[in-house]
Amino acid sequence: MIEKSFAEGGISMAFPQRDVHLDSPRPLQVELIRPTP
Repeated sequence: MIEKSFAEGGISMAFPQRDVHLDSPRPLQVELIRPTP
């Protein structure tokens, strides 16, 4: 949705960032789930 809006406005990102930074007052529980074959 955002990428489409940028493209329509002639805006491009040379090096799009693909990570997310979270600022949380307490630790977040993370669970990695591997796909089943």
